[in-house]
Amino acid sequence: MTIFVYINQCINRHLFLGCVVLYGFNVAVLWPGVLQPDSLTALSLAQAGTFTGHVPVAYIKLWSLLWPQIMAQIPMFLIQVGLLWVGIYYLVGSLRQPITRIFALLLPFYPVYLHVNAIILREPHYIYAIFTAIALMIHAHVHDRRLHRGRLAAVLFLFFYAAAMKYQVRFIIPLLIGGALMQSTLLKSRLLIMATSLVVGVAAGMGFSYLDSQGVARIQPTHSWQWVKIYDLAAISYYANIRAVPEFLNSRPGVVLQDIKDAYTDQWETLVTFPQAPLRGTRSEAERVELQDRWCKALIAHPFAYMQHRLYGVYRMFVGSNVAADDPRPWIEKPFNDQVKALAPRVFSYITQAPFLLLYFFWGVRLRRAEKLASSLVFISMIVMGYIVTIMFNTLAFVPRYVYICNVLTFMCHPVALEIYLQRTRGKLLTEDGKYLTADL
Repeated sequence: MTIFVYINQCINRHLFLGCVVLYGFNVAVLWPGVLQPDSLTALSLAQAGTFTGHVPVAYIKLWSLLWPQIMAQIPMFLIQVGLLWVGIYYLVGSLRQPITRIFALLLPFYPVYLHVNAIILREPHYIYAIFTAIALMIHAHVHDRRLHRGRLAAVLFLFFYAAAMKYQVRFIIPLLIGGALMQSTLLKSRLLIMATSLVVGVAAGMGFSYLDSQGVARIQPTHSWQWVKIYDLAAISYYANIRAVPEFLNSRPGVVLQDIKDAYTDQWETLVTFPQAPLRGTRSEAERVELQDRWCKALIAHPFAYMQHRLYGVYRMFVGSNVAADDPRPWIEKPFNDQVKALAPRVFSYITQAPFLLLYFFWGVRLRRAEKLASSLVFISMIVMGYIVTIMFNTLAFVPRYVYICNVLTFMCHPVALEIYLQRTRGKLLTEDGKYLTADL
């Protein structure tokens, strides 16, 4: 018996137990999670049972049901780490080659995954919900199964959960639903699947947005959409060298174009919330209507300045990285932590992974009829590309954590792509009795 057969047999027999043990180790390493400023805001909202336009109602509602006054962030931390390990369990069970299975088992310990798991925010919830749903789909596809009612319901629930947690996911929910229905036994016609995905996806996105608005309407509305418009107008002012922001949004008398240009940075807060910010939010419905009108006119008059702002912002997210937590983890010595921070923008940012995504997409399209796993590469690539297009035009700030999903899902592709390569070059690994090595899940 070779070492490879032995490794696969161990994984087959003890995969569930191994994932439970590694989950516990993962939790112990990151315990009790990192509360960043946005995390503290969400925790205070959950403890008070109130809502704001910046945080989805579903996220606050879930947290408020998990005893935040007593347990603080602990339940949310355990859920987000658990979501990832459920996905790892099914992903490893979809692979046959020992090296790819080990690769998949070690994914949660890659620095980007560690950091995403460490921070207590909604990002890990929606990212790992999509990760686990895709792993369920891959597992069913590899094992010659369709998504029957139970598994289809689980996949759709995870996709809807992700959409409830993240506004931008609502724009790609039709793609997610379509991928699940294509693999199910529910509908046969592709045209009907496309129509159903579009109708259900749009209805779900509008429904979640309505619930968010109703939750916020119970308190003083923040009209959070206005910050996007103000940020865009400030950017147009910066790139086009003209004053695009309405005068009535000046926070103090005497604000000029140069003040706006000086305050324009990667983050919108420097424009409207900092003590010396040159601008303010709207104070009446008439001002909001005027702001929307000025935004539309500015986009028509200066489309290149707007696109420069949005494209450069996405680029900054791609090259940025928050791999090292704001406060050094207790298990990382500070000199090492400083080295990680210095290397992070070059090694751990998404700019190093984006070429792989394009490669996997075209390779998957080429091999989709010959290899079962190839269609998974195409589906994951389409999700990431759709999300990037969505966030390019809908994000308020160009924060690196907004593209963590791109990094996580691209890394999910690595063991899948390696599995395809090994199967095509070495052949499928067999046991001594001639059967394929697969996990019996």
